[in-house]
Amino acid sequence: MADYYLDTNTKRPYSWYDPITQEESSINIYRIKPTANFTAADGTEVTTNGTYGWVQEKANLDISNGAWVFDNAIVFGDAVVKDQATIHGNAIIYSTGAPGDSGTHATQVKGQVKVSDNAQVGIGCTADGTATIQDNGQLKDSSQLGGTAKIAENGIVQDDSEVKDSTIQGNAVVQDGSKVYDEATITDAARVEDACDIIGKVTLKGNSKIEDNSTIDASVGTIIISEGARVADFATIITEDQGNTVQISGNVQVNGVIQNGTTGQTYQAPKISGQVNLSGNARVTGQVVMSEQATLEDNAQAEQVDFDNLEGTLTLKGTITISENARAIGTSTYSSGSWKGNTVNGE
Repeated sequence: MADYYLDTNTKRPYSWYDPITQEESSINIYRIKPTANFTAADGTEVTTNGTYGWVQEKANLDISNGAWVFDNAIVFGDAVVKDQATIHGNAIIYSTGAPGDSGTHATQVKGQVKVSDNAQVGIGCTADGTATIQDNGQLKDSSQLGGTAKIAENGIVQDDSEVKDSTIQGNAVVQDGSKVYDEATITDAARVEDACDIIGKVTLKGNSKIEDNSTIDASVGTIIISEGARVADFATIITEDQGNTVQISGNVQVNGVIQNGTTGQTYQAPKISGQVNLSGNARVTGQVVMSEQATLEDNAQAEQVDFDNLEGTLTLKGTITISENARAIGTSTYSSGSWKGNTVNGE
């Protein structure tokens, strides 16, 4: 395998703001040159007369398995590109600290990862597997990307979050220690924050927002949340059979309620499963269980909040449809009927 060297004739200063030290830093970077022609891991021919990317020191790039930095991409600080990873375009891979420091903020791009265009991988992050980061995608703040994961367009994964085998794109944001796994797609300015879990064939789009320790689990079946819908406060949306599809769209809100004076351990939160459909301005609040083909639409509301009866649950299942301004409250079970107008519990 060919080695490479830093072309000292190309030395130039590079300035960046270090969010750890909160200071402007200036380093020297150098274009890399191979000592012999070779084929990079992605199949691109690397030649001794070519012009390639920039690193701060040799510790930033290990080419023993075909990794390479192309074009005007930059790798600096305590960051390393290795294995069969390739960096292209104007991408930037960085971390605070000196190259090879391997401290707590070390950044690693490895496996068969490809980073391109204007993408960035920041402090303390790890990108592995066959993941791709492209366009203006960003992986930041000790976050992890793995498997076949993809960050594209203006997607951002930050704040100790983790994404595997899923796609974050179209101005979508995953943050605050959230986890997104197994073929989920977060797109179209959707947001996942506050330690939420998104699992399986979940599509979040259209400014939808999942927050506050909520779980969206389509390990089987499909869940689609769109058009500004909000799921919050320990709520759970889950599919239980392969053919299940939960759809939540429009200005829908599904949220739990945390008891005042607690730290979040005492709460009543909805659980939605089966083939439930929520749309319009529907609201689901507190200890409400919806399953099978239950439907809320228009301005319908389902609510059960009683901290003197933590087990008290409002259950909506079967083929029940609640629409217009109708409401379901209390701790009963309803499985059929079509409630409309201003009715309460069908009356």
